[in-house]
Amino acid sequence: MSSELSRESTDFNVGIRPVENNAVIVTSSYSESCVILQMPRGNLEAIHPRPLILALVEHKVKELDYLSAAQIMRENRLNFNLLFDLAPSQFFAHIEKFCQSLSQCKTTVGDLLTLFITDLCNDDLTLTMYSHFFDRRAQPKLRHLHESKFKTNQVCDAMIAPLSKNVETYGIPLLTCFARKMPHQIDRALMLLREQKEMGNETFWNAGLKHLQYLCSAVQLYKLALGTYDLNLAKLLAERTNIDPKEYAPVLSKFEQLIFLGPADAAGDDKNSQELSEHQLAYQKAQIDLYLERWNEALKHLVDSGLERFNEAKDLIKLRDLHQLAFEIYDKRGWKEQLWIIADMWAQHLIANQRLASAGHVHLRARQWASAANVFVSTNQGAEWCEAVLAARSEPADSRQHISDNEAKLQAIKMITKLESIKQFHLALSVARDVQRDDKNAVQIAVRGGLWKDARVLIRSLTKIEDVLPLELSLKNTIVKVTNEMLDLLERRCQDFCSSLVRLKSIREKHCEKAHVEKIAILRGDIDSNG
Repeated sequence: MSSELSRESTDFNVGIRPVENNAVIVTSSYSESCVILQMPRGNLEAIHPRPLILALVEHKVKELDYLSAAQIMRENRLNFNLLFDLAPSQFFAHIEKFCQSLSQCKTTVGDLLTLFITDLCNDDLTLTMYSHFFDRRAQPKLRHLHESKFKTNQVCDAMIAPLSKNVETYGIPLLTCFARKMPHQIDRALMLLREQKEMGNETFWNAGLKHLQYLCSAVQLYKLALGTYDLNLAKLLAERTNIDPKEYAPVLSKFEQLIFLGPADAAGDDKNSQELSEHQLAYQKAQIDLYLERWNEALKHLVDSGLERFNEAKDLIKLRDLHQLAFEIYDKRGWKEQLWIIADMWAQHLIANQRLASAGHVHLRARQWASAANVFVSTNQGAEWCEAVLAARSEPADSRQHISDNEAKLQAIKMITKLESIKQFHLALSVARDVQRDDKNAVQIAVRGGLWKDARVLIRSLTKIEDVLPLELSLKNTIVKVTNEMLDLLERRCQDFCSSLVRLKSIREKHCEKAHVEKIAILRGDIDSNG
């Protein structure tokens, strides 16, 4: 027993409590966790052993007496995750009762709820911290909702709906739910604070900001408020959190100046003024995103700012490698000219990183057939090159993406050489037939690649007899040559097999003779049987 205690004492064990030697248990309460001890000196002492406390808490939770359970846990410094971990399915089924129960504490309304939400973690404490006191294997049905790695998010999402029904009572716990989610949603908490302030609830505004400052720094709160694009909220928060005005005043002033309709703009029609205002608002958001280093959002808002901001968008794309996002945005907008510019930038970036095939696929996605063909011809992507060349041929002659027949044939020669070098004769045959449009060369490729049926079909499709006879002769000679080589190879393999078989038989006979001699020697006693 002592060895077991010494072993457990080396680890963190919340159930061990040292007591004076020779102490005697006098009595204990059935309905509570109190145990009365008589010490050797005669004095009585009341203690609350951790196993009894946890058993009482589990009983209270299963009886849906969440308030009593939470009060016991706070008095004994137990982790509030147990309110969920002891019965996950029951918790979700009675989420509203849980919130109402914990809010009944008259001295600190909402405080127990806030403690519970703040304590949340993704671990099941009945399997970790308090695993010595609970046998969860006996209750698998209570844990089926608890297998997820996102317990904190599950609990917060479940609580947000009932808490939102009464912001005046549950405001602080609701803010804590937003802050504890992963990733956090403090911006939603700030929007809630702003709504309550606009409704004249200054008490909640001050208390909420003070509470959020415990969860994140003042500078982080200011930046999150700025990330809502509400400059008034950012200014109020900066003033409330005592940030130096030199840090935020020039920045906010710069952003405010981005939205301004001059006299000439105001004199225009309402539609143009509205479009200008929307573009200015989007540009303001883009600048805020750049300040906060939210590059993806900044690019989206720069696109929303109109085509006049395209150069700024290009600089951001190149600086932060946002080519894929930019391609998707401009493709969705249907801005073909800008899309082609982005595709060229992306392809050049990929080529610089020795990713030629990926660059070719970018041009294909942008329907830049000639550009795609020019890139694929330097790779082994024969099928993609064929697709690009055939599409480029069908483009108008004055188009940037048109390829002439002569240029296509020159590229075909280069591609056929590459494909034959890597033994892709089927693709090389397709290139010669479909792109180069040279059936004679296609037959020769088929013959070199051993594609006899394809070669015969191509020969039969020829109309000129003077072309057919030489090709048929070449096909027959090649087939005879290959057949003879295969027969020679088969004969050599047979000879090797026969010689190896004879040697194998000889070795086996020698082993059998040796084993027979040793067996006879053992029977005669000439050789020690244990030797």
